[in-house]
Amino acid sequence: MSRIENTLAAIFGGIFIALSGWISIEVLARKLLGVSLQGANELGGYALAVGATLAFTLALFGRNHIRVDVFYERLSAGWQAALNWFSSVLMASLQACWVCSVGAWCATRWTIKALHKRRGQRR
Repeated sequence: MSRIENTLAAIFGGIFIALSGWISIEVLARKLLGVSLQGANELGGYALAVGATLAFTLALFGRNHIRVDVFYERLSAGWQAALNWFSSVLMASLQACWVCSVGAWCATRWTIKALHKRRGQRR
């Protein structure tokens, strides 16, 4: 796993450095030449989204998401297990809330489309 982490860190580190160079060139070109390179903002958003997703996933699998290590490492194995379980339950709850939100959004959208179709047929 650490080999994968190191490879991904190198790849996305390079992507972020290249992106910062691209944004710097774009800002200078816009300010000095009045020309925009178009797309730096969009590419930055994509790079940040993919990089953050991978970073969060690797942190979750590597159990690096606990950043209060000063206190965590001093706890007994039982307390550490309880906190690990609690964090897993919170992550599952967050995922369940997300799934319910997406389901509600889809159901609402489907209902609105059906009502618009029905209203169009009456006229």
